Amino acid sequence: MTLPAEDNDFSVRLRLIKTYVTKYYGQALLIKHGVSLSRQKRRESNLWQRRFWEHLIRDEQDLALHCDYIHVNPVHHGLCQTPQMWRFSSIHQFIA
Repeated sequence: MTLPAEDNDFSVRLRLIKTYVTKYYGQALLIKHGVSLSRQKRRESNLWQRRFWEHLIRDEQDLALHCDYIHVNPVHHGLCQTPQMWRFSSIHQFIA
C-alpha cells in the first residue's frame, strides 16, 4: 500500500480497511478455525491479527519474498495443503 505524499498514517488506513471489510464481508470471510480464549475474552474473531508490521518494499526480489511468505502462510497455519487451495489468496492472480 502506498499512501499519498502528505499522509503517512498507516495505522489509521489499516484500521479503516479492517473496519470496512469486517462490516461488509466479515461473515463471508470468517475462517473455520478455532478462536483462542484470549480472542474470546476480547470478543474478537479470527479474521484479523491484532497488530501489523510496516515494511517498505526495497526492490523486486524483496516484493517476491514477501508475496511468497503471504501465499504460504495459510499452509503454515494448517488452513490448506497448498497456497492454491486458499481461495482468498492473491496467488491466483499471480499464476494467471
